[in-house]
Formats: sequence, structure tokens, C-alpha cells
Amino acid sequence: MEKYYDDINFSDWTNSISKTPMIKAQHPDWELWRTGIHGQKGVSCADCHMPYTQEGAVKYSDHQIGNPLKNMDKSCMNCHREGEEKLKGIVKQKVERKDFMMDIAFDNISKAHIEIGRAIEAGASDAELKEIRTLVRHAQWRGDMVIQSHGAFFHAPEEVLRLLGSANDQAQQARIKLVSVLAKHGVMDFVAP
Repeated sequence: MEKYYDDINFSDWTNSISKTPMIKAQHPDWELWRTGIHGQKGVSCADCHMPYTQEGAVKYSDHQIGNPLKNMDKSCMNCHREGEEKLKGIVKQKVERKDFMMDIAFDNISKAHIEIGRAIEAGASDAELKEIRTLVRHAQWRGDMVIQSHGAFFHAPEEVLRLLGSANDQAQQARIKLVSVLAKHGVMDFVAP
């Protein structure tokens, strides 16, 4: 997706500080779900979010789409043999890992935007910032893939952590390159807040 948008020179918006043309992930739930264990095993959205319920002899899919953790006996426990509390603990751990990596990645992405803005103020040209802006664009795109997919931390935790690690790496590469650009324009001690 990222390559496609780059190839057609598409952007949803331009960051007002860094003047970087950005792309916004739009709820990539399916794309991430299919990379996780539930997607690989053929578990559908409805299996967990609209589990079967029974009234008398009639069994039907519950059309009150909801959080599977609020109805674990009908959603999760059909396949999982662990206890409900253990499964809730696993989900909590996945959220904590995602939040930890997300905070690191978006801190570096934000600082990269601010540092690009400082480079622009110091006189850096678009040509000097082209590669750096691409790195920041890719970093934010990858981070957006994670935060715009509701439940991605659960549906595809490995892919979420891979994307956030990659987002952080791209942002860090941009920031390292910015040190040289800033120094070239006489900015030696700028620290992004």
C-alpha cells in the first residue's frame, strides 16, 4: 500500500510543521486481521463479535456486534481451553506491549516533524529534506496502520509490533539524517520538545 501511494504521489494531507505530504490509513482491520492467528485459522469476524446464541431450540448468530471479552462463554471459550481470567490477562499484556511500542514510535515521529520544521526555518531546501520526509511519511503510515485498526493489538499482535518497530526505525533514520542537515545550516543544539 505504501509503495502504491508513493508511486502515484498521493497524499491525504500535508503536515503543517514539516510540510511532509502524509497518507492516512483508513481502518485496515481486515488487512491486519488476516495476518494474525485467528485470520490464519479461518476464524471470521462474526465468530467472535457475533457469536451464536440459543433460545430454546433455535440457534442464531447474535447481531449485537460487540467486544468478545464481554461474552467470552459464547465467543472465546468455544475454541480456547484456558480460563477466562487467563485469556483476559493475555489480552491485557498485548495492549500493554502495543502501547509501549506505540509511545516510542510516535514520540520519534513527532520529534522528526518538529526537527524538519526547524531545518526549514534554518533554510534547508526541499531537495535536502526529500529523503527525510519520505522516512517520516513511511514511519507515520506504519504507525497509523496500527492505531487505525481497531483491535489490531489482539487480532495480529506480532504484525502490530513489527509495524511499530518499523515505524520507530524509519523515524529514527530520519532524525539521524536531520542532525547533518541541521548542522549544515548552523543549528547545533536544537532539541525537539
